[in-house]
Amino acid sequence: MSKRVALSKSEEGIYVSSLNGGDAYNLGNTINLGKNYSPEQIKGALDKVAIAHPSLFTIFSIDDEGNIYKEIRPQKLDVPVKEVSELKIESLPYELLDKPLYRFVIYRVKGDIVLYFDFHHIIMDGTSLKVFIDDFYSALENKVLETEKSDVYDYTAEENKVRSSEVYQEDKNYYDQLLSGVETDSTLVEDKVDDKVSYGNIRTKLKISNEQVKKVTSKLGIKTSTYFLGVFSYLLSKINMENEALFLTVNNSRTKDVLHSFGCYVKTYPLYITYQDEDSVSELLKRVNEQNINNVKHNSYSFMELSKDLGIAPNILFAYQGDYFYEGTLNGKKVEVVPMMRKDGKEKLSIELHRLGNEFDIWVEYRSDLYNKDTMEHLIKMYDLALAEFLTKDKIIDISLVDKEEEKLLESFNVIDAPYIEKGKTILDDFYETVKKYPNNTAVVFKDHRYTYQEVDQITNRIANELIKMGAKKEKVVSILINKSEYIVLASLAVIKSGAAYQPLDPSYPQERLNFMVNDSKAIILIRDDNLEGLITEFKGQEVLVSSLLSFKDDSEIKSRPSPNDLFIMLYTSGSTGVPKGVQLEHGNIFAFTRYYRQEFKLNENSRATAYASYGFDADMMDLYPTLTSGATLYIIPDEMRLNL
Repeated sequence: MSKRVALSKSEEGIYVSSLNGGDAYNLGNTINLGKNYSPEQIKGALDKVAIAHPSLFTIFSIDDEGNIYKEIRPQKLDVPVKEVSELKIESLPYELLDKPLYRFVIYRVKGDIVLYFDFHHIIMDGTSLKVFIDDFYSALENKVLETEKSDVYDYTAEENKVRSSEVYQEDKNYYDQLLSGVETDSTLVEDKVDDKVSYGNIRTKLKISNEQVKKVTSKLGIKTSTYFLGVFSYLLSKINMENEALFLTVNNSRTKDVLHSFGCYVKTYPLYITYQDEDSVSELLKRVNEQNINNVKHNSYSFMELSKDLGIAPNILFAYQGDYFYEGTLNGKKVEVVPMMRKDGKEKLSIELHRLGNEFDIWVEYRSDLYNKDTMEHLIKMYDLALAEFLTKDKIIDISLVDKEEEKLLESFNVIDAPYIEKGKTILDDFYETVKKYPNNTAVVFKDHRYTYQEVDQITNRIANELIKMGAKKEKVVSILINKSEYIVLASLAVIKSGAAYQPLDPSYPQERLNFMVNDSKAIILIRDDNLEGLITEFKGQEVLVSSLLSFKDDSEIKSRPSPNDLFIMLYTSGSTGVPKGVQLEHGNIFAFTRYYRQEFKLNENSRATAYASYGFDADMMDLYPTLTSGATLYIIPDEMRLNL
């Protein structure tokens, strides 16, 4: 009697994903049986396995009303025998409807017998593969196989009943509460762009041993999977510079009745973990363990439904697969099952962990059109480091994701004997030296206005003296609201000479943002263009109009000089994700940068440079100060030209 039932939600999800084509859900493997077994013996063993597991013959079809269902259609196994000089097997996609979802081929390769077997994931999961391999070996050893007491059809029918019960609503409410308001998008920044979607694979061993993991899991009373999931959640959160992580994982939801049955019993669900840096490692792992257990308890609400209802769609999957089934014994001899690489993948990033004795293998499947291979290799390296750190550190804040070589590299970045560092110096020192060397060189050009270095020095001295009389001094802020012109140089340098820090404001900013910035910075003076009146309405300090800047007369020498630790500039973030945030740079920062920039790009008194960036943008400093401290000429691009480039 043929069994026919509707698909489970997990099977529906796999079916829909498989419609894109490709071999993402293929479970292909090979076993080299050497010269010990003939093709006839192998076929006989496969027939015995098929008799013990009729669900191998599952076929998916569509009825007259368009509903997809599955049923068992027993048939004679087709196991071709091929003779080849070299084993080359292409992983091919399956036709999902009205076709077998398994493949068997026996290859003769230089005297050895190799069995190739492949199943679509919709009819087999990892545990099913282990059952298949164990039973296949037993059949070759002429042992009697245990037939399935219950199968995936019984399981699916029972699961579909639960969906109409109160249990289903309780499970739905659980995930609503767990994920309500979650906005994090835990992912990896893409570092590659290719037009064609492609996938890459990396399979390697981790350094951590099963013995080491057991010491922690036994002490804390948690599962082995929890340890690996917990460490991965931490790593993913740190990559995203957050204290939370959201990704997908899987669980084998088999009941006792179907432990020895073929079928796909795996369920996908999201894992959402939050923590504080002050938390202990054990607290985090116990939290992961508890949530993982609760997620499994509430598994009647499928991820496919959850994703649609809550808008949760993580693109990273991490699956701990447990006992590694690719190595065993057959008639007392060691036999290895070799998994095939797939050409396609399921997610942007999919990670599997398999245990082989005292070791763990990690498989990373990734979108190679979005990520470079070395990025994935570095991810594995950081995960290996984090796994080791979790063994020895008590607090999360003490976890390190860099090894000793990387620590040395990071420390080398802080070496202060670089040629562009000079103790106690600021860019004003370099500017004054430049004025002495090249007083008659043209410093600034805006349209038909030209100023030599000597003229710039004299004008900015007079403006600075006036600002000092108005209260400008160290650690005070002077806001500057001007259009693109020569005054972005004259006003900025004058403020710097006064000892104060300047706050560059772009007239294109919204009024609300401009008002916030001048008040938040506690600016005491506002220098603005005459035609920009009304843009800032809430400033309570003193104003200086640009039209008056050239009228100041006091050109006495300014004796005080800023130090490297004094505030140089007050910048603000865009505020696109909330309130703009102030960023303070000191004189030492910009001095080191200008020295480096001049050296790197070989600026000298014969160079010509343009000031293109918006005045309120940090790149404006890169346009201005390396040029003005090298004797070069700075051409300021008018807004009407800049905005049309």
